[in-house]
Amino acid sequence: MAYLKRNSSILSILGILFFLAGLLWNACNHGGDFKVFYLAGERFLTHQSVYNPADGWSPFKYHPAWAVVFSLWSLLPFTLATLAFNAVNMGLWIWAAHSWSKLLNYKITTTSFLILVVLSLNAMSAETAYGQINGLLFWGATQIFLWLEDSTQKPFRSGLLLAVLISLKLNLGILLFYALYKNWRTALGLLGGALVLHGIVSLSFGDIVNWGLYHSWLDLLMTQSKEQFNTFEVQSVLRVCYVLFGESLAKTIWAGLLGLAVVLGIYLDRTHKHENPQQRTALAGGYWLAIIFFFSPLAWWYQVLYLFPLAFLLLKNSTLPKAQWLARICLCSFAFISFNTIGRAGIFSYKFYMGYFAAGMILWLYFLWDRVRPAQAQISLSAEKAA
Repeated sequence: MAYLKRNSSILSILGILFFLAGLLWNACNHGGDFKVFYLAGERFLTHQSVYNPADGWSPFKYHPAWAVVFSLWSLLPFTLATLAFNAVNMGLWIWAAHSWSKLLNYKITTTSFLILVVLSLNAMSAETAYGQINGLLFWGATQIFLWLEDSTQKPFRSGLLLAVLISLKLNLGILLFYALYKNWRTALGLLGGALVLHGIVSLSFGDIVNWGLYHSWLDLLMTQSKEQFNTFEVQSVLRVCYVLFGESLAKTIWAGLLGLAVVLGIYLDRTHKHENPQQRTALAGGYWLAIIFFFSPLAWWYQVLYLFPLAFLLLKNSTLPKAQWLARICLCSFAFISFNTIGRAGIFSYKFYMGYFAAGMILWLYFLWDRVRPAQAQISLSAEKAA
């Protein structure tokens, strides 16, 4: 039996390696979003405008400093640059996964960790095939949680990194609420990060303040994001608000729900502040990563990876007996509903992606009940002792 188990593990690992090799080959043929970064770098090197609305529904829409950064990748042949980019991105995912395995006390050699790998493979395939940069975002957010939940906080470093993450994806701006609540000095790091990014732009584009460049960036970002939201049935809390309440009320209700989610996050932090740093980090990270996923106006199906820490937190440390079964069901639904042929829509249309969004929302609400209920009991007990 041990022999069979050992060889099954070896075959599983070999299968995963071959699968990833195929993904890398596929990515090198079209590049996905990395092609957008690569082209922006080429345009910067040849003194062309990096913001071009004529690029269609997938233009370069990031902070101009990133065109400078990716110009270094553009010095390499495209295929080699794509391979290197995917290797770095996958390395960041592995780094973040290793951090989470320690936070949740999962051993890499256990069956549960192998299950995590298998369940996440499909979403990971999209990360590679579509040339996504979520590995950097997920790793960066994880580092911020580790720094701010530690007994010796690193607020400046956290704010600096958060500024960099927001310059790539504005939806990471949701972490501003968390970071400023944990330590107001993160604002200094945010300012420092903004100055560093602006310094790169000033030195590279030759102007102390190029308002036209920033205007082009923000205009293209807002216009193209709105077009994507209207064209594709992206699942998010904002989309649900549009369906239920209409366009006139959707944004107001979305903002109100986001405010409620932020308040709940602060409440959870205050009621669990006496737990050890490892448990606090897992709790804060799982909660706020889920908030980023749910409240991002543009949340694509492969970003369901942001919900994995929450699910595995319930699997590992839950006060409710049914929570583990719910977490297992949700994890399996994430893997099943997001089934997708590499680089294509697969057998599911975007309408089916509502399934993983609903499963994730159920998981999040159950997580809140799992955490708020014992906290309320503890508060009542403390009040009785004081009386």
